[in-house]
Amino acid sequence: MRANILILAICLTVCISTDKIGLYREGDSVNILTSENFTDIVCDKGKESAWVIQFYNAWCGHCRRFAPKFKKFAKDVKGWSKVISLGVVACSDNTNTALCRSYNIMAYPTMLLFPPCSTSNNKTNLESLPTQDPKEMRAKMASFVNETIPTPPSWPKLKPLKSIDEIWEEATAEHKHVLLIFEEPYSYLGLELILDYVNQKNILIRRMLKETVIKYGISEVPSLYIVNKEGTYSHIATGSGVNLDTDRTGFQMAINLLLTNKFKTKDGQKFLLPQNKTTEGNVVNQNTDKKGETHENAGAGDGPEDNKVEDSKINEIERPRIYMQDLESALQVSFRQEIALRKEIDGDNMIALQNYVSVLSKYLPGRDEIKTFLQQVNDWLTTVSKPLSGGDWLHGIDGLQDELVYLPDKVQWVGCKGSAAEYRGYPCSMWTLFHTLTVNAYLNEKVEDVKEVIHAIAGYMKYFFGCAECTENFLKMAASADKDLRKKKDMVIWLWSAHNKANKRLHGDLSEDPEYPKIQFPSPEACPKCYSADSKPWNPTWKTDEVLRFLVEMYRAKNIITSVPDDQADLNRLSYRKGIKSPAEEKSLDWWEKRLRGQDLKKLREIRERKKNKLSGKSGYFKNESVDKEVMSNHISPRLRTNWSLSSVDLGMCMAFYVICAIIVLMLYYHFTIRTKYKPICKCLPV
Repeated sequence: MRANILILAICLTVCISTDKIGLYREGDSVNILTSENFTDIVCDKGKESAWVIQFYNAWCGHCRRFAPKFKKFAKDVKGWSKVISLGVVACSDNTNTALCRSYNIMAYPTMLLFPPCSTSNNKTNLESLPTQDPKEMRAKMASFVNETIPTPPSWPKLKPLKSIDEIWEEATAEHKHVLLIFEEPYSYLGLELILDYVNQKNILIRRMLKETVIKYGISEVPSLYIVNKEGTYSHIATGSGVNLDTDRTGFQMAINLLLTNKFKTKDGQKFLLPQNKTTEGNVVNQNTDKKGETHENAGAGDGPEDNKVEDSKINEIERPRIYMQDLESALQVSFRQEIALRKEIDGDNMIALQNYVSVLSKYLPGRDEIKTFLQQVNDWLTTVSKPLSGGDWLHGIDGLQDELVYLPDKVQWVGCKGSAAEYRGYPCSMWTLFHTLTVNAYLNEKVEDVKEVIHAIAGYMKYFFGCAECTENFLKMAASADKDLRKKKDMVIWLWSAHNKANKRLHGDLSEDPEYPKIQFPSPEACPKCYSADSKPWNPTWKTDEVLRFLVEMYRAKNIITSVPDDQADLNRLSYRKGIKSPAEEKSLDWWEKRLRGQDLKKLREIRERKKNKLSGKSGYFKNESVDKEVMSNHISPRLRTNWSLSSVDLGMCMAFYVICAIIVLMLYYHFTIRTKYKPICKCLPV
């Protein structure tokens, strides 16, 4: 019995667990915020900290490149947390979709400045942090808290003093050192140093402006002084006033020496610290680990410190296979995360959504259930006459689904699976989806507008694709697309060319999967006929007719693989590069899938066939109806139940059935074996 309970627990864990992919983890000096803890942490009335919150997407290349910088920045300003803290929200986690939508996050990464919840709960007028430069981010944060009104009681005095005597109104016996920073009105040095040492109870730091202290004979700024209780003061450090990072580091060195009693001064004596020749980001302060950086290059999304991918590896064979599972997963993320994140869908973005769904319903091959679902979504959107929120969109598409018409919930990458969870995935699947649309539109005899698909893709990228940098680069290419789109084949070639330009730009980038480097596709090994004799790896001379033939064969409906490989032979064939084998455990089925597959295959085939027959008679969109039939027949693969369209209810009933059977078998075993050992079956029989 215990064994069966354990098996059931494992099964339930497998069924309900989800892969939470994020770029940050505990120990990165940032607060990991979710829809469940956001209000408690950020808007707790008892807390007086302001916030900088980054809303990011784990698959966004720009976000992945920014993650190590943000972690390093978080360590630099860790001491500021009493006044202003850092937090991150993964909008790629669908449990945070409503949270990201409530703040109208339109692109990633987006950083917003939150005042303390004790002073403001306004969601609509939050100030953004538009820069990703560490120096500018520090200055913006310091300026933000300096301008916050009213100032929470627990915050230090950030405004400049009018006279030196004011500092004694705050100084107490607990303050072993009282320091004044004299600076220009435009300088942020004093603000940053006050925040750096806000948690040091034995030191008091305040700032004064140059115009106020000239009367004391102090003209050299920025400068740092110790103010003594008897009214004298000692000048201990001077900055250049040119490089804020250098001045901050030098002043921190002086203050740290004071705190460790290693800096001795005499009244009236001036001590000048040698200026550190540090570069931006290499700031040594109280928050820096003695052993250096430990966290900023760890965790998902960071990538290697240096690009170690050799250019010679670009000739490795690209995988010339397209999987229906990747296309379905792309739809799931696109519909339930990207579009659902929009706070309002109206006007131009409504038109973009209608065009996107329209081309999907016309040209995307796949299961009848999904094709019918897309057609119904398309029909529904044509009747919408008022703005939709992301929540309205989700409610609308969910209302169209039943056992015969649906969008699968499962997100699994096969051809787009990277060497680690943060690589490839959704962006790869969207490129695959776009190529599939252009090729199958090219094969469709009914197509009249050769710009339709590219315009729909560009509209989706502009209004719904989350990666701001990716969108910007794509739209730059799409701006001149119309002049290149004259024939049906042009849309296939244009998108292929745009994809290769993106690959060239991203080769060696932090977002590039080190196991699967970006190449000019197709590779010479995959399509030797596509290259002219004088081609070079990153500047090839293409034979576009051969490229077109290759792409059409690769992305046409009948060649899309509708099953997910589960044997080692298929895994080996899926490898990008010779000598690299994908671990079997990463690609294999769950144990319960293997068990169900063999026992229920025949019955599930019959159910699926009945569903297909009910949907027969609906007109197809392809040039040849036999293509649809071939695609449909390929969905029933003897190797895997991935495309059998089992719902969570179906799986739950199956598992309940197996558990009940196991319990009955154990009860019979107990009755006929163990019990009869001690008690006769019939009293009339001899013992």
